[in-house]
Amino acid sequence: MVKPDEFPLIYDSFVLAKRDHYVAYASAFLGSLEDARDLVNEVFFKIYLRWDDVLTFANSGAYGWKILRDALVDALRKRDRRPSHPAGLDLDILPAVTDAGIEQAELRPRINHALHALPERQRTCVILHYLLDRSIKEVADLTGVQPSTVRSHLAAARPALQALLADLSDTLPTQKGREE
Repeated sequence: MVKPDEFPLIYDSFVLAKRDHYVAYASAFLGSLEDARDLVNEVFFKIYLRWDDVLTFANSGAYGWKILRDALVDALRKRDRRPSHPAGLDLDILPAVTDAGIEQAELRPRINHALHALPERQRTCVILHYLLDRSIKEVADLTGVQPSTVRSHLAAARPALQALLADLSDTLPTQKGREE
């Protein structure tokens, strides 16, 4: 049982462990690091207000991830569901993608469209693992699912993306994400 005087320490540890991941994920959709930081600060404030409830959940990471995703959906809805970056995901802020050679602006909307054609859980796993270069374990910790579930989502997403981007296969580099 967690003692009330340990709540701030556990909360601070939670924030330190999740902040960078949350900001990277949010900035991929919002197109602005500043907007992402503001959103993540709001998310952590909401979590702080509900911290007693969070501690009752078996997986606080899944609870935090849900709050983040809900806040992100609300932020995009306020923007009339349009990301601020004209081509969708701001691939310029994703070093794993830009290092891999995706520099042609006309590819970005196609990739964004293909990502958004995936089911939500697959899309989340793909973005975190391949675009934000998080390990399978990190993706599992962030989203509150088992590593085997992350692997399943990635395995299902790869052929779907391959089919959606089949005509681009000659121009897209292959990238292997970190496993652990």
